[in-house]
Amino acid sequence: MTFHYNITAKVTFKSGDDEAIQLSGVLIMKEVEGKWKVDLFRPIAGEIEKVMQYGKPFIRVTNKTEDSVKTVEINTKDSTTGTMLADNNLMKEGDTFSFEMPYSSNLEFSMKALDANGNLLAEKSYTSDFAVGNDVSLVIDQNDEGMYVIYQMPTKNLEADEVAVFFSVMSYALFETDDEIVAELVSIYNNLDLEPVEAEIDIASMLSINYHKDGNPVARFSVDKNGTFWLNGEIETYRSIDEAFPYERIKEIYENGKYR
Repeated sequence: MTFHYNITAKVTFKSGDDEAIQLSGVLIMKEVEGKWKVDLFRPIAGEIEKVMQYGKPFIRVTNKTEDSVKTVEINTKDSTTGTMLADNNLMKEGDTFSFEMPYSSNLEFSMKALDANGNLLAEKSYTSDFAVGNDVSLVIDQNDEGMYVIYQMPTKNLEADEVAVFFSVMSYALFETDDEIVAELVSIYNNLDLEPVEAEIDIASMLSINYHKDGNPVARFSVDKNGTFWLNGEIETYRSIDEAFPYERIKEIYENGKYR
């Protein structure tokens, strides 16, 4: 007899905090001497890895260049970690790598992209919050002038239970905890598709959206009416590849919050 299960599992972190996650798989029962016993407990592929990595902070790197980068390095004050393809070839467009990071509230690190001879193609330094298992997504790319660049992208797995929305220099700030609205704003972040652009952000129309989880800041972005972005506090401008970005919807949420 076979059952497909979807259960809530408790994950306990080193801090002692507990969090529930969903796991699914197959449970096979077998009759033995008139009694039903578990014959096979089989989580769906990847579920065990999901548990082992749950809550761990990672830097996830995507290469968008072709036959240029051989090695990627992540450097912190205490360590240097590097990776390359197992076959020792140059990285192809779309190759991705993950670096597990230590838990730290304000970790300074730099990332380097090196060619086949160990020459530096690009380097960028960041300070990020890895204290609550936040991930950072970085991209290696070439700009219109052919220069190699490293820039940050939104992660696709953001979770939040409160969102603060600010508009321009207005003194009013919306602190939103309604589950449906928070989920809508989280979905907007997780579906951001940005690219670097040389442009000035329009402060007069700028919306700033700050995400929090269990009282901790986990992500933020600012966007103006023209679709120009700042991401996670970096004064580096981006534009949305999706021309239908819901700027007016976010402004509507902000305006509606004034009258509740």
